[in-house]
Amino acid sequence: MLCPLSSVLCPLSASSPKAQRPNSYQPAGNAPGNRPIRFFRAPTARFIALSNCFLLRALSNPLLDTSAFANDVEFMQRSRRTFLKYMAAGTTTTFGGAAWWLSASKQRAARWARRLVADAHRAILPAPVKPEPSKWSDNQITISWLGHTTVLINFYGIHILTDPALGNRIGVSLGLGTVGPKRYIAPALRLKDLPPIDVLLLSHAHMDHMDLPSLRRFAPATFTVTAKATSDVLVATSLKQITELQWNDHLTFRNGKGELQIEAVEVKHWGQRWPSERVRGYSGYILRREGKAILFGGDTARTPLFAAIRSRGPFAAAIMPIGAYQP
Repeated sequence: MLCPLSSVLCPLSASSPKAQRPNSYQPAGNAPGNRPIRFFRAPTARFIALSNCFLLRALSNPLLDTSAFANDVEFMQRSRRTFLKYMAAGTTTTFGGAAWWLSASKQRAARWARRLVADAHRAILPAPVKPEPSKWSDNQITISWLGHTTVLINFYGIHILTDPALGNRIGVSLGLGTVGPKRYIAPALRLKDLPPIDVLLLSHAHMDHMDLPSLRRFAPATFTVTAKATSDVLVATSLKQITELQWNDHLTFRNGKGELQIEAVEVKHWGQRWPSERVRGYSGYILRREGKAILFGGDTARTPLFAAIRSRGPFAAAIMPIGAYQP
């Protein structure tokens, strides 16, 4: 009779006296021909294998001399002590290495983890000024920077919001919260303070510009313009009126206040959104209304492309990014 695990553990000595099993551990009292096969060399695996074999031996061969188990039990106890010792040493080494990596590594993931730890107890400072859009005149252009690249524009009565990111963090949205960098200063206006938004303008799909928790708060009918190959990200929101524009494409938005012409322009940036490696678009925009033009540069770096864009002016205002990493 063989153990159910005989192919990987050991045959019972009573049924296979002539089997040859080289390179095995030999318990005391067993003849060389009755050695269990040693397929497992790690202490943990050996401990489990011997436990199963000894139990099955005892059940199937009650005449077996139990004194043969003495050295086996001692071996298992010794193996268990060795395993626990190495496990403790390995755990200590692992935690030590992780602590060093977190505190000293220059890898991007380590820097990101250090920022999350440092941000945990840091308070967000209040915005120094709070705009009052309800007091803005619809007969002029009014622009208010709310933070990062979120800008509220009243363009002769049409309200435009660029790259809304109005939460306390930007990053990976987990439903119950967002894991990512924490703001230093609160936005000048929160979502509840905004006037009804006519047009959402999205420059590209990076998380700090296409912030899904913020975008989920807008009405489904909000007219939304975004860069090429980015509308699939917005499936996670309730927005329904979404239009992608490639560079040099344009469209006209109309409502009760009149018309707004929107043209996408080439800038210098990139558009992939983690964790996908899909190539996505990125744009700046020119807004035109009643003979005036506004340039929104998106997240661009300095580039000679603006020499050509200048010829499409003159511009009443140009909304341009700065190097937020300095000073």
